[in-house]
Amino acid sequence: RTEEPPRNTEHRIICCRKDCLNLDQTFDRKCERSKHMDKHDRPYKCTIAGCENLRGYTYSGGLLRHEREVHRMHGGSRKSLFCPFADCKRSSGQGFTRKENLAEHIRRVHRSNNI
Repeated sequence: RTEEPPRNTEHRIICCRKDCLNLDQTFDRKCERSKHMDKHDRPYKCTIAGCENLRGYTYSGGLLRHEREVHRMHGGSRKSLFCPFADCKRSSGQGFTRKENLAEHIRRVHRSNNI
């Protein structure tokens, strides 16, 4: 972002997007506002044709993880993690690439905190 950021009457840097949930938030440095604006703009987009993640990512690491885990780029991902509940469709076939996602699945779908 090269433009001079907007400032309030106290000369603090602000976000002036009307859809911002933190309109009263101010920033000391341009880089802080830039990081905040990335949450609105989500500038890191997946370029794979037909990819369902059209929203984009707030930082480049998020896009790289998406490409690695969803599209098997950049060396692919580790071995898939499977649901321990035998009657679950995620116990084989398409597992999970991240332990956090498997734990969330078990918590939401199976109503259990055990992993």
